[in-house]
Amino acid sequence: MAHLDQLNPRNRTNQVAGLLANALSVSEMACILVGHAHPHLAVGRRQTHLDLRYVGQSTELTVSAPRTLEEAVETFHQRHEHRYGFAARQDPVEVVTVRVVAVGTTPKPRLVSAVVPANRAPESRALRERREVYDGSAFVDTPVYGRTELRPGDAFDGPAVIEQYDATTYVGPGWHAQVDGFGNLVLER
Repeated sequence: MAHLDQLNPRNRTNQVAGLLANALSVSEMACILVGHAHPHLAVGRRQTHLDLRYVGQSTELTVSAPRTLEEAVETFHQRHEHRYGFAARQDPVEVVTVRVVAVGTTPKPRLVSAVVPANRAPESRALRERREVYDGSAFVDTPVYGRTELRPGDAFDGPAVIEQYDATTYVGPGWHAQVDGFGNLVLER
């Protein structure tokens, strides 16, 4: 925590700028640590945030993207007055937190489709069971496939049920299902 009134008046802007430069350096290192160290990494934007409060208070207000320390303090006073109905411009202000948000982008990955054989029936391991399913007018003996067992090129006509951990797909009579080269389930009538 830095009490702004206790910093050397001639040097306090440089001291806070030093904190921001350190935070920027840490944000760049964080990108490297999480796997964004890439020759084509482009840091699209960085935004600085200062959490400020009056000395003795326990609640901070965030000031985003200040150009100068003086601007940050003035913005803090304005926000304090807006939120709490007063600004104590004569009271010392302290910096509690310095944050930098860095957003990096990398080139889009090139998607490569698997070689898709001609339409083929799913392998027997994909068939979990057969069960009676009501199709709107009657119960029909229906194959139930495990989604993770279906491979590119697998194709079948409805009725069928495809189960996976987060969804169940019903392929109705008159519909055709096929797994494409990217593993997507494509249903067509």
